[in-house]
Amino acid sequence: DFVRGAEMSEEIGLPQDAAVEAPYLIPGEKILAARVSDSLPRKWIMPENHEYIAYDDETPNKIAKYFGVNLNRLVRMNLDNLKGLVPTSKLKGGTKVLLPERDIRWILTKQVGKPVKVDRKKRYTVEDVCPNEDGSPSAVWNDVPSNRIQDYPQIGVKFAVGEVVCALWPTASDEEVCASPSLDSNFFSEFSKAVFQCEEKGGRARVKFENDAYSLDHDEPDKMRVIPLSVIIKREKVDDKGDFMGHALEVSELHVVDPGYEMLGMRNFLYDSVTKHWHDSLDWNRRVRFRVTEPSGE
Repeated sequence: DFVRGAEMSEEIGLPQDAAVEAPYLIPGEKILAARVSDSLPRKWIMPENHEYIAYDDETPNKIAKYFGVNLNRLVRMNLDNLKGLVPTSKLKGGTKVLLPERDIRWILTKQVGKPVKVDRKKRYTVEDVCPNEDGSPSAVWNDVPSNRIQDYPQIGVKFAVGEVVCALWPTASDEEVCASPSLDSNFFSEFSKAVFQCEEKGGRARVKFENDAYSLDHDEPDKMRVIPLSVIIKREKVDDKGDFMGHALEVSELHVVDPGYEMLGMRNFLYDSVTKHWHDSLDWNRRVRFRVTEPSGE
């Protein structure tokens, strides 16, 4: 649930300055980049012009669940008008919120149910979650634990300038991210496309995220971010060997539990039987995938 007041920020691991005032919030409320666990039944009637008028105490998280839209894109669409907006911001009644288009594939891949417990002492590998060759090609793997995908050792992997990568979108400022790169609440749970700009000191990199039109061809300064290398995934383009629509054969779905980011909940990835690669099920372009290196020592 939403935590009120900056005095609680230390308890959940947030810096004191992570709580900021915003004029569109209920007086006295603070923004804390903490995930909420509330849920609200979906209603499928989209408002005219995709403009929704919020009630008192509503949060972007609740609104996204209510209309079945992508929370990440909802927040990003409204940042220009609602400065400092995060998923748990409590809005004033009458605040106008822009809603993104529904991505039906995103809705269908949302995890339903309680997360499974993760054995922190075990080192999960790709073999632990690889689909059974003798099983049904349409088998769905529910609640399969895996090590943090972005922390699989990628020894010798270098990102080229201009390379399209897959990275977690930061919700905090560059200064907060650099000061505490492991802070759970500093990142959305959704990977986004980004262009690698350059590597910086301290295991960080400067990347350029998509703009709100989902284009990488832009020079918007607020989309240029400095993030830890640990939240960047190598992507790889492969030859298309899929069906008549150009989609690769996706035979198994993997719901990934991220032990390093428990608050992020479940991540969804798909395994491609043709290319032997995993890719993010929220990826708009199914023909762009990433590959991870299996742990060798443990």
